Amino acid sequence: MGRDQVWGHLIAAPFPKTGSAPERARRRGMAIVLGWLADQPGGSWQDRWLAAGAEADPAADWRLLPLTWNLRGSEGRPRQRDQHAVAPGLLSLIAADVLRPGLAWLLGSRTPSSWRPSWRGSVIPPGSPPCPHVLRPRP
Repeated sequence: MGRDQVWGHLIAAPFPKTGSAPERARRRGMAIVLGWLADQPGGSWQDRWLAAGAEADPAADWRLLPLTWNLRGSEGRPRQRDQHAVAPGLLSLIAADVLRPGLAWLLGSRTPSSWRPSWRGSVIPPGSPPCPHVLRPRP
């Protein structure tokens, strides 16, 4: 599934379309994370996530990887709003089954602890069709 198809899936129901500041941040974060992953090698989004090295050290701040990618060719530092946007963007990719971080990363990363209140409102309801052709089983 290409980037545009994933984006279309992530902005369709059941994901919110409110125009609110958190929704704009989530979309900005999704764009950064998808762009970063699109530049990684691999045949699927999951392959690209693994190739990007975000799971190599669960205790490291994975957000620096897409934020640094987003600054390529720039002399600046990541904008604070982007720093706060990439985690909700990644959460949307996880909730849509585009990515499945490993258990060690989910338990060891600093980011998921801040997501716990968000899981209820972001996970696709039971019975919703999955995003097809995105994941391949891990060996």
